[in-house]
Amino acid sequence: MSMQQGANGPSNGPSRVYAYITSKSYPSSTADHIYVRELVRALSKYSQTYLVVGGMGKGATEELSGIQVVNSGLNWRRLRSLGYFAWVPMLASRVAPDVIISNDQWIFLSLIFWKRLGLIRSKLVFDLHARSNTYKENLVLRYTDALMTVTSCIQRRVVLQFPGLKGRVFTFPNAVNLDVFDINESQESSRTKLGLDVNAKLVVYTGRFKTLGMEKGIGDIIQAFRSQDLVGVNFVGVGARPEELREYEKYMEAAGVSNVVLIGEVSQPELALYQKASDALIMYFPDKLHYREFMSPMKMFEYMATGVPIISSDLPVLREVLKHEVNSLLVAPSDYSQWATALDRLVSNREFAFALGNTAHTDYLTNHTWLKRAEALLKLARHEK
Repeated sequence: MSMQQGANGPSNGPSRVYAYITSKSYPSSTADHIYVRELVRALSKYSQTYLVVGGMGKGATEELSGIQVVNSGLNWRRLRSLGYFAWVPMLASRVAPDVIISNDQWIFLSLIFWKRLGLIRSKLVFDLHARSNTYKENLVLRYTDALMTVTSCIQRRVVLQFPGLKGRVFTFPNAVNLDVFDINESQESSRTKLGLDVNAKLVVYTGRFKTLGMEKGIGDIIQAFRSQDLVGVNFVGVGARPEELREYEKYMEAAGVSNVVLIGEVSQPELALYQKASDALIMYFPDKLHYREFMSPMKMFEYMATGVPIISSDLPVLREVLKHEVNSLLVAPSDYSQWATALDRLVSNREFAFALGNTAHTDYLTNHTWLKRAEALLKLARHEK
């Protein structure tokens, strides 16, 4: 087990020590890796916090700068769960965290086992981002000291099945890095840097085109842009994996659209430029269980941080953050005519669009930064069982 001192050192905040354990290795740019990294970075502003990782490759030290890292070295292909089972008591002895957080079910079951034997005395907080209702997950929920979720829908499902957790389940939506997405660039300067027409009407989507193998509605967006209401409006989709790009380019050809451009993966700073370059940001999710109740998309908070107006699918989890005609426009999924009408409204009524974007930006700064999420987590950790 190796330890890397963060660049900022331990904070002078509260005396409690926190540890977030993940089996994942760094560096990586997946949403889950970013989520864990930025949450720990924010917690470190308030209290001494360790990030426990499965392994560190080239570039990890730079990516995790400012964070106190413990490298377990357990990024094995096989028997990884057994390795963590034997290793977590050593971590508890060496780091002595008051609170241990994890979103890995096997690691958490190991923590529960050793705690019940008295070898771990830390408060255990499980970080749940979806509800699978498996036997393993239910064991975690039965014995965790506290639970953090990303949506109220997950919280209601858990408390309904495990009433004993009432009062110990807390919902904290996701967040994003303000320094990356709240950039000081105008629409015109962003378009100039990207080589885009400064006078065009432009609607942008950024992010993966699929999640967990599930469609995220790019095909439906393409269909919406066949509408006569959107003649003269261009759609740019940014962030497709190579196989997704090939698939949807064929879909575009079959649909016969000429006002749609799809772009592959780009860096986060370039992604932020595309967002700032747009007249409106589109966030389409189909009405499926995962999207309807479990997700807390980082994309939503990226969009809010830019101050660009948002048009989004009208789903329960999104209504926990977005408010129709207050900080966004919400539209029923798969109703192409409604999407076309709403998009036309945003690109045509600049005063209304500006008001939506400005309110979303204020909401983000007030409620949805990583520091706000860390503050809420500290309150949860202080809550006694």
